[in-house]
Amino acid sequence: MASQFASNSLLVLGAYGIIGFLYLVVIPLFLYFWMNIRWNFMNKFERLCLYGLVFLFFPWFDFICSFFKPKNSWARRDLAIDSH
Repeated sequence: MASQFASNSLLVLGAYGIIGFLYLVVIPLFLYFWMNIRWNFMNKFERLCLYGLVFLFFPWFDFICSFFKPKNSWARRDLAIDSH
């Protein structure tokens, strides 16, 4: 009886760990890189869906985006051009 409880507990903890890892790491990274690739080519429905997913997976976007900064940002180029 005790070993069955322990094995069930490990299964539940493992399932929570996998779901948490997907929610906090894998899906936000996928969305971030997808948006970097498709940013200038998205239609309005794709953009709306992505914004909804970003809102859903928001907790780690602040953390992840602080490490992955875009290299070719149009906003940065415009600021660099305006400052000269």
